[in-house]
Amino acid sequence: MIITAHIDVAAPAERVWALVGPGFADVGAWATVIAHSEPTTAGDGRRCSVSGMPGVDEVVERLTAYDETARTLTYVADTGLPGYVRHATNTWTVTPLGPDRSRVAVDARVTVPGPARLAALLIRIALTAVGRRTLRDLRRHAEHAQRSRATSDRHEASRRAGAGGDPPPSDDGRLLATAISANAVFSMASGLV
Repeated sequence: MIITAHIDVAAPAERVWALVGPGFADVGAWATVIAHSEPTTAGDGRRCSVSGMPGVDEVVERLTAYDETARTLTYVADTGLPGYVRHATNTWTVTPLGPDRSRVAVDARVTVPGPARLAALLIRIALTAVGRRTLRDLRRHAEHAQRSRATSDRHEASRRAGAGGDPPPSDDGRLLATAISANAVFSMASGLV
């Protein structure tokens, strides 16, 4: 099963890549499906505590390819996969679209064993929903950092000029709705398997 997705981010590629590449082990800081993450003892991957995905509590992911110049990396899930997934690899690429815009592309390769293939469509839907949610989390985090820096600069300029600044942006609850929807789809897929 091949699942691809991409998202455009209103932040420089360097800032987005810092989250994806050098910050690989810190995915728990921005991805809502990851409750906590830390580097593996071998230093070649991350250990992730997962929330909101039935059948998955902790996943250990190991980097198999990493290219700082091309801003791309590939990792494989070594342990913690649910029974309906035999093997999973994921490639992330960050491409600049301009000085303050970038595109993040994800290419996931998932092997579903025998009986689980009967629910392959539901598994694909669930994994696609989780992947898109993770991309939106990344965009929100990167853009918020971009806005925070711009807002901080404006606040400082306003403070110096004696004027007030703009309030920070707020979350409108879309994240919760997305999480609930993805969880429902994933639960249906697990039930069928």
